[in-house]
Amino acid sequence: GFFAAGTYTEDGGAICGQTNDEDFSEWIPYLDVVLKHQNTEGPSALVYTHPGIAAYMGMNNAGLSVLWQYIDNGERAADGLGVPTNCIIRELLFYDDLDDAVAFLKQVPHTIPNHYLITHRTEGAASVECYPGGIFVRKSKTNLCHANNILTEEKMDGCDKKNPLVYRKPFSVRAMEEDCYRHVLEGNDGILEWSYLRYDRICQLLEEHKGAINAEMGKRFLSDHEYAPFSICSHPNFVNTRWKTLASIIFDMERETMYIAFGCGCEEEFYQFGFDDSADL
Repeated sequence: GFFAAGTYTEDGGAICGQTNDEDFSEWIPYLDVVLKHQNTEGPSALVYTHPGIAAYMGMNNAGLSVLWQYIDNGERAADGLGVPTNCIIRELLFYDDLDDAVAFLKQVPHTIPNHYLITHRTEGAASVECYPGGIFVRKSKTNLCHANNILTEEKMDGCDKKNPLVYRKPFSVRAMEEDCYRHVLEGNDGILEWSYLRYDRICQLLEEHKGAINAEMGKRFLSDHEYAPFSICSHPNFVNTRWKTLASIIFDMERETMYIAFGCGCEEEFYQFGFDDSADL
């Protein structure tokens, strides 16, 4: 996921986006939907989600958007009680103020670790890592990125040792591939390791294109294959044979427009959704 605004974008507006990468044997991308919720007493919302799930990601017409990544250091709520992630996401889309949305995340009980990237058209963005024992917030008016790796130092518990860019000397994608063949990168630990590559790449792309980022460039970011098979645009491969980008999503906050490809951005058409009745719904 990424956020760019101010000096990072072509026109000073706010652009954000994310890939949604999951096991395609559990979710079927051509059944995914964008729901348009018309609300007469508060913000209306455009919500991307799977059938039967309250919300995955979305934006409202008050200038706020929500992106989300799963992170995990093993923490769980002691009593096992909390609000489901996708209900939290839907509730966030009723807010029209960035600080109020962050305050909600501070008070709601969390059962598992998650990261929420909350973006506002004029107020910047907040990167919020939420744990059953508390939340950690980073804010920026211009740029933020996040992937499925923990960035809060207090919560890493040695997770940073999985950063291949730091601890693989010399760094080699080929060496990571060989480890995969030997089953060294199985499970969550493996996801954590290559998540650092994806995080590094999206941060790199924002810096390389600073001052020129717009919705079309955001689409190219989400279609990027640097570090393949551990790239931003995820395709089934020998590492995870059933892992795939099920949706590629860009929010143009200034124009209140969502662009979404139901699958890998390099393969699928991006559809346009807006709050205007004339939008491509």
